[in-house]
Amino acid sequence: MINATTQTSPTPILRVWRYFAWHRLWSMSDLSPAGYSYFKELVAEYETLAQAAVNPQASALAASLIEKEAAGYLTANDVRAFETALLALLLPFDLRRRAIALADEYRDRVGPARYEAHMKSRAIEVATATDDDLRAYVRELLREVHRSEISATAKEEQFSEVFRCVLKTTLLVTTSVAVITVSFMVAGQAAEGGSPIASSGSLADSVRLWLIALAYDVAYMPHASYVIIFGALGAFVSVMQRLQSTAREGSLVYPLSNPGLISVKLVPLIGGVAAFIFFVMLAAEVVQGELFPKIIWPEYQKWLTLGNLIGESYASTKVDFAKLMIWSFLAGFSERLVPDILTRLSAAAGREPTEARSDVARQ
Repeated sequence: MINATTQTSPTPILRVWRYFAWHRLWSMSDLSPAGYSYFKELVAEYETLAQAAVNPQASALAASLIEKEAAGYLTANDVRAFETALLALLLPFDLRRRAIALADEYRDRVGPARYEAHMKSRAIEVATATDDDLRAYVRELLREVHRSEISATAKEEQFSEVFRCVLKTTLLVTTSVAVITVSFMVAGQAAEGGSPIASSGSLADSVRLWLIALAYDVAYMPHASYVIIFGALGAFVSVMQRLQSTAREGSLVYPLSNPGLISVKLVPLIGGVAAFIFFVMLAAEVVQGELFPKIIWPEYQKWLTLGNLIGESYASTKVDFAKLMIWSFLAGFSERLVPDILTRLSAAAGREPTEARSDVARQ
C-alpha cells in the first residue's frame, strides 16, 4: 500500500467562500464541491493500491498534490495532474481497465462521430498491447479527455462573461433612461410648484411624499422611455437566445480575445436606439397598419420640439400601448427590423424623384 500524509481539510464554509470568490477563474480557481469529491475518489484509489509501477516522479507529484489539497489550495489543473500521476502508477491489469473506462468517457464527452474519427488512427488492441504501448495509449486518451474538459470549461466562462457584460449594459441603459426621465419629471413638478418637498410637515412626511411621487413618476413615464427600455430588453433576450443556440451547436461563443465582444456589449444600447427610431417612424406615420400602434401628438398648437416628441407623444389607446411595447421589444430583438424598414424607405425615396422626372419628360 502507498501511504500518504494527510492533514485536516478546510472547513465547508471556507471552501464555499473560496468557490464563490470574485477572482475565481477556471484555470487557477478553487474546486467546486463535485471537483473535491472526484479528487477524494482519486486519492482513495491511490492510497489503496496494493502495488504500483515504479515511477518516483509520479509518486512525488501525487504526494505533493495531496498536501496541497489539505492546505486548501487545490485547482482543477491539480486534479488533472493527479489523475495523470495516478495513471503512471497503475499496473498493466489496472491500466487496461482504465483504458476502457477512459474510452467510454471520451465518447460521452465528444460524441460518437468525433470519437470514431479520433480513434481510427490511434486505437490499439487493449488486451494484447505491450505495457509501453498501452501506457502511451492511455496517457494520450487521458490528455484528450482533459482537453475536452478544458474546452467545455472555457466555453462556460465565455458564456458567463458575455452574459455579465450584456446584463450590465442592459441594466445601465434601462436604469439611465428611468433616472433621466424621472429627474425631468420631478424638476417639472418642482417648477410648477407641485413638489412634495414644499409641503408643510415633518421630514418623515416629506420623504414619504417624495417616495410616493417617485413611484408615480416611474409608473407614468412617457411612452418614449418605455420604448427604449423594451428595446434594450429585446436586445438582451436576443443575445441570450444566440448564446443558447451556439451552446447547442458545440462551438465556442464570442471568444474573449475577439474585439467583437465590444459590439456584443453594445447590443442593448443599439436595441434601445432602434426601438426609439421605430417609435419616431410610428409618430411620423411612415409605418402604418392594423398591426401597428397609432401615436398621437399634443393637441395644443405650438412649435413642436424633440421634447414634445419624447415627453408628450403617446399611444392613442390601451391596445395601441400594448402594441407599442411589443413592437419596441421586437425592434430590439430583431437586428434587421429597423434597418430593413430604413432600407425600403430609402429605396422608395430614391424611386420617387426618378418617377417624377419621367413624368415631366413624357409631358
